[in-house]
Formats: sequence, structure tokens, C-alpha cells
Amino acid sequence: MRILFATLGDETLASSRTRVFQYLPHLRRAGVAVEVFVYGCRSSFLGRRIIGPITEHLHRCAATLELLARACRADVVFLQKIFVPALALRLLRMAGKRLVFDFDDAVYTVQPEASPDSARQARALTRQFEQTVSRCDLVVLENEFTEARAARLCPKVLRITGPIDTERYLPASRPAAADVTIGWIGSLSTTVYLRLVAKVLSRLKTEVPGLRVLLIGAGPAAISAMEAEVVPWRLDSEVAQLSRFDIGIMPLTDDEWTRGKGGYKVLQYMAMGIPAVASPVGVNREMINDGVTGFLAADEEAWAARLRELALDASRRQMMGRAAREEAQRRYSFFAATPRLLEALAQLHRRPERAARCSGTAT
Repeated sequence: MRILFATLGDETLASSRTRVFQYLPHLRRAGVAVEVFVYGCRSSFLGRRIIGPITEHLHRCAATLELLARACRADVVFLQKIFVPALALRLLRMAGKRLVFDFDDAVYTVQPEASPDSARQARALTRQFEQTVSRCDLVVLENEFTEARAARLCPKVLRITGPIDTERYLPASRPAAADVTIGWIGSLSTTVYLRLVAKVLSRLKTEVPGLRVLLIGAGPAAISAMEAEVVPWRLDSEVAQLSRFDIGIMPLTDDEWTRGKGGYKVLQYMAMGIPAVASPVGVNREMINDGVTGFLAADEEAWAARLRELALDASRRQMMGRAAREEAQRRYSFFAATPRLLEALAQLHRRPERAARCSGTAT
């Protein structure tokens, strides 16, 4: 079986790294021939105002032509979080290629705070999503919320949360007398959620001696009032910075965008043996066994109580961290996910007939 992966970004983009690049050695060991083509325009992450719509369109056309050319050598075309033109999808189907669409967020909408024109953007993304999913043979996604939406458009859906590389993310020993560090890892776009716990963290710093807050990849406006340490995210230093955490946090609002998120922060904490406190939104409720591998906190009072409890009880942190690590290895590692993905892809490859056209509203 030969698979062409068309990705949104390179290995520095979390979704491409976890949903494609980190699978590659596992797939090659299983005898699968793989090729990766970075379809997504890197400059698109900087915003259309910088590069202009014409440049964006030209890149999209060139990338699509290259995708079609590379697809000639593949049995399966795996679209990771990218939308390609409808004509390209039709040509790939006519050529007998099995099509897979993979996504880890609510890609059919936008983050509410993203733009004043977010409603129009969400409508456009919904059309692209329906157009793509309805023409694919298989959809691979992260959680139950997005599964319900995709299943209306394509009958073959595979849910794989994460996965997380438990050989890369390893627990680190912490000195018993060390100060307690509450940590968060994310990006500029997710920094906004830290506002939900800013007051709680500020108060806890006055209540718990030696409490520190470390933010990886946060924007410059992140909780400036509470003197948090903010460090840039880098792939080569990510694990070392995470090893400084005693407690990991993932605050979220509750909306369509957040209910579709993959919860990768929580998986990173779990794999590192770090107990997490997170909002009970979307996949967080599934990943965190409340009171065993971490805590779910629905309001400021719960956030304060759970963080205080963990900050003051090192043995509880260690016990929950070990349980979280075991859960990450058992349910969310590549060793758990790869056989499931391989079997689903092999079924597509073995199928003598093209998959039945999925139902949907796309044209």
C-alpha cells in the first residue's frame, strides 16, 4: 500500500506532527510506502493581509497541481486538515484513489474571537468541510463531538484521540523540596483562555508559598498582572520545559469551537506524568478520569480548590501523574493508535469497489 499524506504544515505544526509525521516510522515498519507533501501555505498562518489573496490563490493552485501529480504514485491520498478544490477531489476519485480526510479541531468553524468577520468565514469553512467529507472514503478525527458531525456526511469514521508520542514525552523527576509550578502550553491563538483562570492563579500565588506559573508559547498579554514566566515554544525545547511542570492546566470556554478541540495539551501532561486540571469541555471529559488522572473544574471556585489541593499535596500529584502516564500509554499512544489506523487504511486498499458515495449537502 502506498499512501500520500498531504499536510497542513511541517513538523513544527502540532496537528501535522502528531497526525502524520510521528506516524511515519510506525507505518514504514509495517511495510507501508509513505510520501509526505506539505500542501498548506506556510504564509497563510501570517494572515491574508500580509500576502494578499492573489498570492494565496496562486499558491493554492500550484499546490493542488503538485498534489495531483504526486497522487499518481499513491493508492491512498490522506488529506490532513486541508481543503482542496472540488475539481481536484473529483479527479482523484475518477483516478480510483482512496480518499481520507483527517482533522483534529472543529475545522468547519472558527474560534469566536478570531475575526469580526467570523460568521462569514465559518459559513465558508462549513461548505468546504461538507464538500470534502462527503467525497472521502474515510474520515479520521479526534472526538465524539466532531464524529457526530462527520458521520452525517461519510459512513466510515475512525476516532483516534491524539495520539501522543509516549517515547518522546517522558516523566521527569522533580526534587521533593522544589517550588510547585503550574504550567500551560499553547499558542498565541489559545492564550485567550488563560483569562478564565487569571484571578485564580493570582490568588493562589499569595496563598501557596513558592508557587510559580510557567506559560509555554503564550502571547505577550498572558496574565501579565500575576508575574507568570512566559517562554517561547520550540520543538527542540518543548519536553525540557514541560518537565518543569508539577501541574498542567487547560482552561476553555464552552462553545462549538472548543467542543471540537482535540485536547492535545492534556495528552502532553498525561504522557509526562503531570496531573492536569481542565475545563469539562469536549474531549477533556473523556481523557481526564476526574480525581484519578487529573481534575475537571467548571468554575473559579473549583479551579481554586483543585489547584490548591494539588499544589499542597506532593504525594497526590505523584499518584495522579503515574495514573495519567499509564492511561496515556494504554489508550492514547502511537502503539495503541497505529494498528487501528493501519487496519482502516488496509480495508480501503483491499476494497475491490469504490466506496459508496457518502451522503451530504456538498455539490
